[in-house]
Amino acid sequence: MSKGIAITSKVDGFRRAGIEHPARRMVYPVDRFTEEQLELLKAEPMLIVEEDVPLTDDQEKGKGNNRRGQGSKDQDKDQEKGQQPE
Repeated sequence: MSKGIAITSKVDGFRRAGIEHPARRMVYPVDRFTEEQLELLKAEPMLIVEEDVPLTDDQEKGKGNNRRGQGSKDQDKDQEKGQQPE
């Protein structure tokens, strides 16, 4: 079984690294975030980040998660406006 990253926001809808984080625990595949994004997430006091979390089969296949490299609609909008992604 692969390992992932679990993120819980202290405030529902808090945005960081191009995604909106819910106030519930979400588990993502390790390759969902770049190293830079992961460091940003871990340093953010509004987020609780857990590493080496076991993935379920669905999580391992990436169902329901936006995988790194595909980008997000919000990142695309920010880039169109000339803004840096969160």
